[in-house]
Amino acid sequence: MIEHQAMEIKIPETTMRKDEEEEDEQPLSPAARVFHAPEFNCYVISVIGVKKKIEPDVIMEGLKQTLIRHPRFSSKMVSRRNENGQTQIWVRTNVVVSDHVIVPDIQTQNIENANADKFLESYVSDLTLIPLDTSKPLWELHLLDLKTSDAENVAVLKFHHSLGDGMSLMALVLACMRKTSNPDELPTLPNQNRSSSRSSRLKAGSRGDFRFLGLIMALWSAIMLVLNTMCDALEFIATAMFLKDTETPIKGDFRLSKHKRMSLVHRTVSLDDIKLIKNTMNMTVNDVVLGVTQAGLSQYLETRYGEKKKKLGEDQRNSNHMPKIIRLRSAILDLSDMMAKGSKCRWGNWIGYIVFPFSIGLRKDPLEHLRSAKRIIDRKKNSLEAALTFIVGKLMIKSFGVKMTANIINRALSNTTMSFSNLIGPIEEISFFGHPIAYMAPSVYGHPHALTMHFQSYMNKMTISLTVDPTVISDTHRLLDNWEESLKNIKAASTPISELREGFIQIPKKKNIKIKNSDESVESGNNQRREQKRVQTKVVAEDHVVIPKIDMHNIENANADAFLDSYVSDLTTIPLDTSKPLWEVHLLDLRTSDAEKVAILKIHHSVGDGMSLMSLVLACTRKTSNPDELPSLPNQKSSLSGSRSYSRLFWLVMALWSVAMLVLNTVCDALEFIATAMFLKDTETPIKGNFRLSTSKRMCCVHRTVSFDDLKLIKNAMQMTVNDVILGVSQAGLSQYLKRRYGEQEEPMPKGIRLRAALLRAANILKRALSNTTMSFSNMVGPIEEISFYGHPVTYMAPSVYGHPHALTMHFQSYMNKMTVSLTVDPTVISDPHRLCDDWEESLRSIKAAVQEKSCTH
Repeated sequence: MIEHQAMEIKIPETTMRKDEEEEDEQPLSPAARVFHAPEFNCYVISVIGVKKKIEPDVIMEGLKQTLIRHPRFSSKMVSRRNENGQTQIWVRTNVVVSDHVIVPDIQTQNIENANADKFLESYVSDLTLIPLDTSKPLWELHLLDLKTSDAENVAVLKFHHSLGDGMSLMALVLACMRKTSNPDELPTLPNQNRSSSRSSRLKAGSRGDFRFLGLIMALWSAIMLVLNTMCDALEFIATAMFLKDTETPIKGDFRLSKHKRMSLVHRTVSLDDIKLIKNTMNMTVNDVVLGVTQAGLSQYLETRYGEKKKKLGEDQRNSNHMPKIIRLRSAILDLSDMMAKGSKCRWGNWIGYIVFPFSIGLRKDPLEHLRSAKRIIDRKKNSLEAALTFIVGKLMIKSFGVKMTANIINRALSNTTMSFSNLIGPIEEISFFGHPIAYMAPSVYGHPHALTMHFQSYMNKMTISLTVDPTVISDTHRLLDNWEESLKNIKAASTPISELREGFIQIPKKKNIKIKNSDESVESGNNQRREQKRVQTKVVAEDHVVIPKIDMHNIENANADAFLDSYVSDLTTIPLDTSKPLWEVHLLDLRTSDAEKVAILKIHHSVGDGMSLMSLVLACTRKTSNPDELPSLPNQKSSLSGSRSYSRLFWLVMALWSVAMLVLNTVCDALEFIATAMFLKDTETPIKGNFRLSTSKRMCCVHRTVSFDDLKLIKNAMQMTVNDVILGVSQAGLSQYLKRRYGEQEEPMPKGIRLRAALLRAANILKRALSNTTMSFSNMVGPIEEISFYGHPVTYMAPSVYGHPHALTMHFQSYMNKMTVSLTVDPTVISDPHRLCDDWEESLRSIKAAVQEKSCTH
């Protein structure tokens, strides 16, 4: 993770060395010569918004003292012939600042902010058609007395890319500026301290027993570095030769026309929002920017493909209009680190390319864009692709010449879709010769891409600059809207994760344990036995939290309930990833008939039994009435509490009888269990499934909430426990449901039906034994007052379990004055689970009415 600390830009008053002052002529560097090739003639334009009216005389005087002292900004390019052919050199010349500063006469009386923004975009776009005059140094500054929506006046700096790369030019431009708070100080940039946690761990572990582990890690890193570099090099060669991106609506064709009018626009967003996501997701700012860009491009392409289908009159019923597989890659400009501690300002074009593949597609969870982008960029960081392309580029220029090298680079870039770059700017407000700066929006054009995205940070803002071919992307502001909307969606999706990280994952020790297999030899034989162990691991909360994007416009309560049932049922087909702790939380922005929003916690049963997991979940909640107190459960009193009133003899007889019955019942139950595991099967009723052929099925999960007071009323009247009442009502409900199912099949209900439920108390029940029974049944006691889940009051809890060989599982969960009945059913066996809930609820009402009638007669 990047830690931001203030670091001053150390650029000398003049960046010329003594030997440069003595020499009036210098040959162009190989990279500079490539940038002058007709196939790759690139320019840099930087739009700078200022907060006060521009004073041209003050700026020109400041340029005389700073910018023109640099040899590249005071030299012109000259082509000469020698014995080796034609060569290009820099020749020092006398710079007349007024020849490079343009102050256009703009009639601003009738131009409002919106029109001023359009005027600025048009003005800057027109500059892309006008080449710089090679008879003088290749730069110019336009000072516009134009008030826009985000600046009082605007300066536009244009220079040829042969003068230097983005980092070099940014360093030079910033050397012309000073802090607004202290006009004598140069701007400071955030220092990029690469995370050294891994190296520090290896360093610490290099002592004693951990020295061998450190060596293995170092060797593995070296192997992966070589492997990744080889793969990236092969991909770059393939891209230069034949590997092309998909022809999407944002991919341009620069084979016929080399010079086009490009459109330049920008948008400023909050850098604090990006940092919030960065800290929550444990990423870098660049990771977040790439992930949001991927989401924005996906959203934009979905719209463009939808419009294309509509225009062609194709079928619009499919919600996803994009092709299933899209190859869309960006050439990321990897710039040299000019700001390295203790290093001099290395001037020139120190550019290497990284081919970054965007994973284009719609995602239910917007955070998935961040995760996929981070996975790719982390692999790219462990590669020497950028350095390799830079070195190979220099060798190609020496071996094949500038023209062929420019053609190869042009061909490679033409086979990708876009360019991407990111520069770090000052962390406090700076001034441009006394003019406080509102924003900086640099970009580049001249390379064969219809879309270039550049990101520039400044204070607490991030400016996105787009350079586009308007014949390919005519609605640039919509692309910016999609980018900004994706940022908002990802920010909203990442907000609950920080709360979850602070609360949920810190309570249990089991939650940061993952399963690991190991082979262990058995002394009694030659076979190998696979053993599973729990291994402590670092928990990344966002990897366990899923926030799907749900369109709620056309979903009413009834449809929302059905959507929830379908969503939960779909989860039963998706196994948990065993490479990380076996749990995940789904947060659904879905309003149902009985809740404002829904959270789904999915845990593997190996983590613990129902009581353990319920205790864990309740440890994450607090009383709504008192947020500092844990929930309280009803006390379960023993039925033998009044036995002390009996005589000792009676107590002895009762104890002996109880022991005898305990032994007899245990023997009978054991024999029945053995028989069940071997041959004793339940009757083949319409609710008994067959899991002998398929062990993995999509299960349907539904629930129903009834009054807990009704159950207590029956319990008190019949002098039973709540569990007794639930079992009796379930028996009545199942009888009523089976009667209806047999009636639909026009068959009489058999008189002797063996239908048994496995009460979930044991941890290791044989699959065969369960397969010979019909259903599973469990009951758990919940809190007696309202609780909150990290500040969110809980309406109900509906836990259940799946994965065992039963077509029906009934789970009962009490909470306050309610009882929630959760059914997990095999929909191929029980296609109408809600009707079973209706029969259960109707049976409860019938039994309650019968109990009340009995009470009245007595």
